[in-house]
Amino acid sequence: MVKKYIIEISGSGVEYGVGKITNEQYKYWERQEDDLASALNNKYNYKQNKTPESCILKNYYNDYQDIASYSGPLLEDATIKIFDETGQILLNTGPYKIAEKFENEDDFFDSGEEFHCWNNYDVSGYFIKWRLDGTGIYFRGEFRSNEFLIQKLKISIFDIDNDRIIDGVFYNAERVFDNGGEWSYSAEDFQVGFNETPK
Repeated sequence: MVKKYIIEISGSGVEYGVGKITNEQYKYWERQEDDLASALNNKYNYKQNKTPESCILKNYYNDYQDIASYSGPLLEDATIKIFDETGQILLNTGPYKIAEKFENEDDFFDSGEEFHCWNNYDVSGYFIKWRLDGTGIYFRGEFRSNEFLIQKLKISIFDIDNDRIIDGVFYNAERVFDNGGEWSYSAEDFQVGFNETPK
């Protein structure tokens, strides 16, 4: 009989984006980087600060993600919880504990590429990088199977600026769709930078 299973991944996590800006905007906000968070949250008084029109950031921070956009739970702090449609908890532990149940941890961990800000783009130019750190449920999805077998579970890992995030969950070689979770932010970071030589 096919049953429904729910998987949640909670703990600390990040949301991260990189978007292009102009040379004029880069030069202005490199000098005014302490005010960048205010500007990207639409709280900066451009008129009072006599900001040139060409340097105004007209978009909210999360509109700057045309170059890169990632989010997910941090591997080191994650808890993976799986329960069936009756609510019975079948698994509630960290990724490394789960990996111990595999003969080879690579059968559970699928390590992807690395992304290092300012030198990982295929275009040159000037950029805004933003990052939000928080806690909560960063992944919630469901899959169907006759029974839950832990050996059919797999997660993919993405290295970004030396943090490892869980960016995918698979069961029986099929991706589990992320229906979204609930998390709250505890820290934010905004920077400008440039890439002279495309990778």
